[in-house]
Amino acid sequence: MGSSFEYQYHKFHGLDKLEEDKSVNHVYISYTKGYQDIDVYILQDVRVATIFEGWKSELIANYQAGRQRFRKSIPAGYVRREGLLILAIREGELTHPAQLGDSVYVPPPMQ
Repeated sequence: MGSSFEYQYHKFHGLDKLEEDKSVNHVYISYTKGYQDIDVYILQDVRVATIFEGWKSELIANYQAGRQRFRKSIPAGYVRREGLLILAIREGELTHPAQLGDSVYVPPPMQ
């Protein structure tokens, strides 16, 4: 389910957004075709702040070169390793957290 999560920063507010991204928690959602398998992770700001800080010089250089957008990705493996799994659905059934029972709607398989 996915190999990375892409971030995109636009020229006029990219640096501000990058700074904000360092101080908020992030939610990552990966899924299979038909949405029968879904994972939702939360990654604390302290787990990603150094990654975003590492992108800062590249982002500035990108804009100085006249480009409008800057794109970078965080590997899905890093999210799975460092994040907290808050919801998992397998074959359309909630598997984590089990205590939620059937309070989560899962759409029917796509034809």
